[in-house]
Amino acid sequence: MNERYEILSLLDKGGMGEIYLVHDNTLNKKWALKKIPNNISSLKEIDTIKSIDHPAFPRIVDVISEGETLSIVMDFIDGETLSSILEREEKIETEIVVDWAIQIAKALAHLHRHGLLYCDMKPANVMKTADQLVIVDFGTVRELKKEPESDTMSLGTIGYAAPEQFGGKSLVETDIYNLGATIYHLVTGINPAAPPYKVQDITQWGYSSGLNYVIQKACKTNPDDRYHSMDEMIADLKRYKKLESENVHKRIRKIKLLIAFVFVALAFLAFGVFLLETHAPERETAFERIAQIEHDDKFTPKEETNLKHHLPSKITDPKLNLELGKLYLYYYTYGDEGTRMKAALPYFEAAKAKDYVEICTVATQIRKAQVDLSIKPDYVKYLTSLEKLVAKSDKMSEYTQVKLYELTIDFCTANAEYLPEERVEALVDEVYRNLNNSNYKNPKVAQIAMDLSSRLGEVMAALATVFGD
Repeated sequence: MNERYEILSLLDKGGMGEIYLVHDNTLNKKWALKKIPNNISSLKEIDTIKSIDHPAFPRIVDVISEGETLSIVMDFIDGETLSSILEREEKIETEIVVDWAIQIAKALAHLHRHGLLYCDMKPANVMKTADQLVIVDFGTVRELKKEPESDTMSLGTIGYAAPEQFGGKSLVETDIYNLGATIYHLVTGINPAAPPYKVQDITQWGYSSGLNYVIQKACKTNPDDRYHSMDEMIADLKRYKKLESENVHKRIRKIKLLIAFVFVALAFLAFGVFLLETHAPERETAFERIAQIEHDDKFTPKEETNLKHHLPSKITDPKLNLELGKLYLYYYTYGDEGTRMKAALPYFEAAKAKDYVEICTVATQIRKAQVDLSIKPDYVKYLTSLEKLVAKSDKMSEYTQVKLYELTIDFCTANAEYLPEERVEALVDEVYRNLNNSNYKNPKVAQIAMDLSSRLGEVMAALATVFGD
């Protein structure tokens, strides 16, 4: 190590290099020193950071070449990452999140004006000091091109990454998507990398409809439907309360129309109800009702209430319990995959359907660990459970197989960074090998299998991003 700089401690270690706190013996000052491989890509990163002159980005003050290693000396940011704050606070107040989002958007707008894309915005890459926010880690910064070509690797972090990043492409709208997902995580405390693996409508939890509008527009699947510049996004962030007011007025107009419709409907109902009372059809059996729901391919909360009228107070028939479990698992429209698994579990337990119980139990444990921060997830234990289930999946029914495979793929891609690389790759390979060798007869099962197979490229790109292959 150069005699001028004395290493004090290791600050961080990741796929992009090691970062140390060092003391400058010449200037009697502390700096951050990042060690990265000495190659063309690293030299580009250095040139990139040097070209940026903005208070939200650290400055490079020295570069030391030591054989196969480059040491970059830059500003030491005395603060903590937004991910650390989020872990401690669980979620951040809306006003604070909006202020942070505007600061980040202005910094990214500066990058865009200088022909650069950040490509990996997330809470872990932003540090809060006493005075401001500072964006760190430039390993994924790319040149902004009018006609973007596919990169040699997929950039970004699962959950925050825009869909086009899994194809190796990055746009201005990509940074906008990343920031939208970051805002979502900060304000709700819900990690977008956890099930259901998407940015949801935050108004369902009582958050601002105006901020929800900004997040949803930023995170549209098609880049053409998003904001097209950070300045556009900043403008709506500044007026999110006004957007909320506009949304309230729209809802009031809809409610007035709904009330008028209800009055008309009640009038017709009052006129015809006496005809229905004397000609009511016999109640369908529970099995007939279940068959109809499966045919309709959806099980709504309204249908759930209706179905309960066909069920005995205590369900003792194992076959009925099994069919009810499947109904919740495959057709329930309320909530996410975790909700469906949790709702189905007691019916499978009553039916003593061992394979279903094991799958739903593992899924419920994973889901609980992801949403309850007081629980320390045992990712390797969950991986082991999935390995055992996949190993005997050839003895399972078609439905059970595909739901297990779906759970396994989602778990591995979302939590790869906490898992052994060889075991993850072997398990994913086994799942896709099984899918390719299967010939599912049920159309719904076949469609799920086809959807999983179509995700192969996305899954491999996501794992390559984590493991660096």
